[in-house]
Amino acid sequence: GDFNTTPWSAAFARVLEHGRLTNSLDGFGIQPSWPESNILLRIPIDHALLGPSLAVRHRGTGPSFGSQHRSLHVTVASAR
Repeated sequence: GDFNTTPWSAAFARVLEHGRLTNSLDGFGIQPSWPESNILLRIPIDHALLGPSLAVRHRGTGPSFGSQHRSLHVTVASAR
């Protein structure tokens, strides 16, 4: 979802901790998604969070399709 916050914010860290979630971005670099219009100012504010039974196999951003945000593509599989 779009939290409109970076993965480095304290509020985002609390969501992960209290929800026992992991950030799909972990291990995949920064992958900035917004604003589409300025690559120099682009930051990662679009997220996919996963519960403990899921693992990310691939993650990336794609075209914006007319949005101000780049699309987020995540391939998820069972962690087991």
